[in-house]
Amino acid sequence: EDALYMELTGYRDNKEIYHRDYGKYWWCTGFVPGTLDNLTDRSELSLKCRITMKDYDMLLGFTNALKDNGMVLGQDFTVKGLDVYVTW
Repeated sequence: EDALYMELTGYRDNKEIYHRDYGKYWWCTGFVPGTLDNLTDRSELSLKCRITMKDYDMLLGFTNALKDNGMVLGQDFTVKGLDVYVTW
C-alpha cells in the first residue's frame, strides 16, 4: 500500500542503459550487471525519473526536500499534477 507509481531511465554518455516502465514499485532500481564496467567519470551518468505522489501533501513534502537539497524547480525537476519529473 506504500508503493508509488514511478518510472526510471538511466543513461551513460547520453545513451540509454536501462529503463523501468511506469508501474507501481516499492523501490524502483536500475541494477544491470556490466553496464558500469570501465566507468572512470561519474559525469558520464544521468538519470530521468517520474514519481507520482499519492496526494498534495506528499507532493509538497517531496518537492520541498528536493529544494532543500539544492535542486531547482524548472531546472532539475518539474511538476505536473501529482507527478514529479527529476533529471539528475
